[in-house]
Amino acid sequence: IPKFRLTRISEFSADSLRASLPELPWTRRARLVGRGLDEKSAAILVEDKTYGGIYDEVIAPIADPASWRTATNLLLSTIRGKNPTPEQLKSVTENLGEAAEMLVSGGISSTAASSVIDEILLNGVTFSEKVESMGLRQIGDSLALTKVILEVISENQKVVAVIVTKQNLQRN
Repeated sequence: IPKFRLTRISEFSADSLRASLPELPWTRRARLVGRGLDEKSAAILVEDKTYGGIYDEVIAPIADPASWRTATNLLLSTIRGKNPTPEQLKSVTENLGEAAEMLVSGGISSTAASSVIDEILLNGVTFSEKVESMGLRQIGDSLALTKVILEVISENQKVVAVIVTKQNLQRN
């Protein structure tokens, strides 16, 4: 009987077989820690297949380190802490990258992000729609902020007059 050499068939090469195997838990944990996660967060992602899968699909591809870190924290702290159902988890993770970008850019605060995530879990809307409808977008541009301040002052002349009068009385 002739010898049958599997190594000559590309599907059975050592590299092909190695690539087809799943990542071992300790290798995955080391890779996650190497990317910057603490041991506890890495352990959660290794042990919990649901959150580990979300990380792989949604967060791992994020190139910006600050957005990656923020999205990871949102997933493991804010979202996981709310114990969402699988349907709720799906709707909120679809918006995770956008939420991280808004947080990193200063478009919203972490408190606002948590409130929006609560609303997404309840109603399944997109992150940016909910930020806008709840009026939670932060203004970072000083010119735009000055414009809003002047509008508020001009719309509330009576209140401004009372405040100015009280300040003048306190000085005297």
